Amino acid sequence: MIADSDFHFKNYSFILASDKQLTENFGSSLGTGFVKEDDDDFYFLSFGLDYSLGERWAIFGEYYGYFNSTLSPEHGSDFGITYLASPRLQLDLSLGSTLRNISDQYFLSTGISYQFR
Repeated sequence: MIADSDFHFKNYSFILASDKQLTENFGSSLGTGFVKEDDDDFYFLSFGLDYSLGERWAIFGEYYGYFNSTLSPEHGSDFGITYLASPRLQLDLSLGSTLRNISDQYFLSTGISYQFR
């Protein structure tokens, strides 16, 4: 469970995430949550699959959606690659888009994950 808020408690979120290894090289992830931004409430979900290409490299794909009572649902997907630089440090690169306006709304993102023990 992950929670986040600003100092005035006008914006906050709650996220529940899980990860499951399906086979030796194939895994899945699932996330769902709630985000409060000013006067808007958003519910979201994500589902991802990943495949290990060896000890250090993996590829992944993800579907995500945001839902709000006053706006149309927003659906998207992204695909990427991860590199395990050390046993506790992972780097990733992904490319994605919303599914409604693929040519207008795309993104490129990078990430760094570090495991604290």
